[in-house]
Amino acid sequence: KHKLQRRRKTQLQHRGRRRGRARAPAAPAPPAPPPGAPGPPPPPRDRVGHAAHRRPGHRVHRTASRGRSLAEDFGLAFGGGLNDFDPHAFDIVVNATAAGFRAPDVNPLRAGQLAPHLVVMDAAFIPVRTKLIRDAAELGCRVVEGTRMLLHQFCGQVELYTGKAAPLDAMSAALLDEIARVG
Repeated sequence: KHKLQRRRKTQLQHRGRRRGRARAPAAPAPPAPPPGAPGPPPPPRDRVGHAAHRRPGHRVHRTASRGRSLAEDFGLAFGGGLNDFDPHAFDIVVNATAAGFRAPDVNPLRAGQLAPHLVVMDAAFIPVRTKLIRDAAELGCRVVEGTRMLLHQFCGQVELYTGKAAPLDAMSAALLDEIARVG
């Protein structure tokens, strides 16, 4: 029994050496970002939702308790639940929920909760033009689709890690092709 254990141990050591020789060299570390470049993005927050930017710094949220907590995290006043949202008190509306993904033909805002002066952003990128984006554009709002937001996040990462300008047009075409394939 002792000889079998010793033989097995020796076999495992030899296998480990063979595996060690067969390994590819370690990939080089990514180049250091250029001086003055921003660091990596912060980790995603666990509390996201409908947020809107009011001039002095207020937030509204579809769930009052989570909205209150999110506003506290940023040192802002809580502006109320989504039903309390008054578009004339805000400049920017950002939908960061899965509403566009799960129900692409449903606008999370009620009629009258959009106004032409607003900038409306929807983080959902499938479909490219969610109901919120379509309604806002029809009303004359400036809109930012989720694909643009995602694309510019990609570009920022490419530039951060390579130190070179990202190929925006090629990346945009690849992103839209992939969305068309899976969406």
